[in-house]
Amino acid sequence: MKVLLWFRRDLRIHDHVLLHKAQQINAQYLGFAQAHLKSSFENTGEPRWGERKKQFYLETISDLKSSFESKGLPFWFSDLPLSKAIETVEEQFIPDEIWCQNAAGWEEREEVLMLAKKYKLREMESQSLYSLEDLPFKLESLPFIFTDFRKKVEKHSEVRQCYSTEIQFSGAQNIQTPELPELSFLPIHPHSAFPFAGGERAALERMKDWIWEGNHLSTYKKTRNESIGTEYSSKLSAYLAWGCLSPRTLYWEIKKYEREVLSNESTYWLYFELLWRDFFHFTCRKEGSSFFKSKNIEKQIDQSKWMAWKEAKTNNSFINAHMKELAETGFMSNRGRQNVASFLLHSLKIDWRLGAQYFESELIDFEPANNYGNWTYLAGLGHDPRPNRIFNPEIQKQRYDAEGKYVELWT
Repeated sequence: MKVLLWFRRDLRIHDHVLLHKAQQINAQYLGFAQAHLKSSFENTGEPRWGERKKQFYLETISDLKSSFESKGLPFWFSDLPLSKAIETVEEQFIPDEIWCQNAAGWEEREEVLMLAKKYKLREMESQSLYSLEDLPFKLESLPFIFTDFRKKVEKHSEVRQCYSTEIQFSGAQNIQTPELPELSFLPIHPHSAFPFAGGERAALERMKDWIWEGNHLSTYKKTRNESIGTEYSSKLSAYLAWGCLSPRTLYWEIKKYEREVLSNESTYWLYFELLWRDFFHFTCRKEGSSFFKSKNIEKQIDQSKWMAWKEAKTNNSFINAHMKELAETGFMSNRGRQNVASFLLHSLKIDWRLGAQYFESELIDFEPANNYGNWTYLAGLGHDPRPNRIFNPEIQKQRYDAEGKYVELWT
């Protein structure tokens, strides 16, 4: 059987269900990934791929391609629209089936439905910590509130073991693949909290350095609301978002740390955040396009306020500092994201979807379910019993940047 392994947000070799299953049946397979890097949002014309996000993604693809080629196998990447990209593949490799990750976003679902009209297509679980079939409820009965989801999952579900990392490549041979798009190699900002490269190897190295070498997991709950430096948080979100790091790999690394070093509220908190990630993932799968509430942006917005927010030129230095960090590095702390989102929604009265789209373009760790889930959460439209979640930036500044070091750093 000839199988096209379509890598989406599972850009790794370790704990990889597609590779595992392909080798089980001794399939002839070709690794394939696609991203339309020049695409833009239909309703605003704004680009979907900011330069930092694009660079991280291409570094990740380059690392994955290198892993394949180290085994003497080709890996095909295309930045053409999906249907055209597969047509170019078929000039050299005509698959009997296409296998892919079961992604959450509605646009990703539409891609699958489009391909299923022409090809025999098989989807597999690889993005979430828990497998759908291991949840203590059907997808249509998914709890509306995170706390209800967490309590049931913690009580009744178990995380599966990872697939073997001993991958013995045996895929397609003699395929001439296109060159990767040229990397721009943007310089790393001297104050960046995320100076790390994309890719599986960088992900595994960062996980072990942060947990074991630096012993930062033991104090994570205390430091997670900081904003300066590389060690206050794991900085694994981008690797999880693009699948450079399997959430199950991270989970079992946490468990190993708890056995060998200590188990405390900080070790639990990193697992707790993986649960939030799963909650948004399964909610997005359940609700489909309605999860995003509407594809239409409200026509009447104050352009001067909108541009001031984007360009870090509001009347609030705390907000501006975070927006400048995002523009310069492609990253922002969780505390910063909550503050700038709340400011856009409640102080500037700008449609939340514009903010969500800007984050989608700029954040290197963008992932549909988490990004849009968190925005609706803050807008009072998501899965939260409180209708409004408003952050006062002045109070937040006093609490988290009382000495003004962060604002000074980005001014």
